[in-house]
Amino acid sequence: MQGFLNPFLIHKYMKGTIKALRMSFGFIKVENEEKDVFFHQSDVEGGETAFKKLAQGDTVEFEKKVEAKGPKAINVKKVE
Repeated sequence: MQGFLNPFLIHKYMKGTIKALRMSFGFIKVENEEKDVFFHQSDVEGGETAFKKLAQGDTVEFEKKVEAKGPKAINVKKVE
């Protein structure tokens, strides 16, 4: 089927850099990719507490899920 996006397609073990943070969400910049990857605080391992410890420029690991609105990061965790 042309134009069909599999909402369950997941790309594992990606790395990126926190580009921007807002109240409860943020965006990750991935090298060599045009689109930034959205994530919600509920997708950060450790939840809201871990989300609040993230800062712009931090390196994170995550899985990328393809959704109709665009790529979304899940299982986001800071790389120490």
